[in-house]
Amino acid sequence: MQHPIAYKSLVSETPEAHYVQIEPITASSLRLESDAPAIVVAKKAIEFPDLQAGLIDADDIISITDGNWKRAILIVAPRPQASTFPEMNDAITAKSQSGDELFLAAIPKQEAELIELGKSLLRLIRSLGVSGELVEKTKGRWVNSPINSFTIKTQLRNKDFQFTIYGNPETYDHNDFLRRDQNSYSRGWVKSQDDAQRFAQFAKQAHDRRSGN
Repeated sequence: MQHPIAYKSLVSETPEAHYVQIEPITASSLRLESDAPAIVVAKKAIEFPDLQAGLIDADDIISITDGNWKRAILIVAPRPQASTFPEMNDAITAKSQSGDELFLAAIPKQEAELIELGKSLLRLIRSLGVSGELVEKTKGRWVNSPINSFTIKTQLRNKDFQFTIYGNPETYDHNDFLRRDQNSYSRGWVKSQDDAQRFAQFAKQAHDRRSGN
């Protein structure tokens, strides 16, 4: 959770939330109460029932309607079915998927083994506490954001992932796994599950260095 926002629960009831379609001409005739509550729609929330409180991440907020923030309404909206709003499907998918998911989705579906290797690689990296998500940059290279501790690029011809990682090779105990790259970075390739495990460990070290830990 990169940008946590804490909230206090005012009532125990859980409101219903539905995706609906209202014509703009009809919506323009609607009027709000003068003291209408503010409304926040988010993809997910973490509840702490014993504390009557919770957390949402600013990056998970879908929409906000301004109003009375002392009695605001939080709606956790499930992802709608693709067939429900076909004209909105692309926008909804891009909004709801994380950068890591978009990276995997960019790999052709017929490359099942490569997709599984990518899933395993990212799962290992995130499980070690490397925060952030992948953001696509130039030439198909995806950069960890907001802390650029590593990059990954899918190589379909070679059936592997090329990476760069913060820190020169001599700063790692790598046994020829890493090669020198530009600007104090190293590079290498993930071709197997063993490679994925090794790279995840190095990604953790690089992330800690760039984070100042």
